Amino acid sequence: MRSGGPLGPWGCPLRSDPANIHKVTIGGANFAKKENNVIGLTDAQLRAVAEDVDPELIRIGHEVVSRQKQETFAQAWRNHWGAGMWSSFLSCALFMEGYDTGLISTFYGMPQFQAKFGKPHNGKLVIPASYQGALLNLGKVGQLIGLIITGTCQERYGSKKTYI
Repeated sequence: MRSGGPLGPWGCPLRSDPANIHKVTIGGANFAKKENNVIGLTDAQLRAVAEDVDPELIRIGHEVVSRQKQETFAQAWRNHWGAGMWSSFLSCALFMEGYDTGLISTFYGMPQFQAKFGKPHNGKLVIPASYQGALLNLGKVGQLIGLIITGTCQERYGSKKTYI
């Protein structure tokens, strides 16, 4: 474990020397990395985790990563189409969130919406500012409640079960 120097969050040393070259041996493989203001693990912490790691497994992992970096888009899509489709499906939720919040504000000018929720002002029906603010802010409150519920469910049941 390194001694001296400032500590970052969780007691990890804060490496602030820009010329610091960090060398680590994991599973028989040597790694060298130049670090700039990085909060990282010490050599002892890395070795403690890597003691039970099979060097052959690390070698295979490096081969897989290098092959994936050389794949074209078509090859990557062919090999990982399921992940791409799942990502597209989840991205629709983000798109719809932005669409909904933009769409709500257009209701204020619609005659049907004004007829149902409007108040007379200078001979016309208008949506009061208090209603407009409440409608937009209730969406944000709903997002906050949803984030709290989603975070709790992810911790308790895991990400996959929460999203499904």
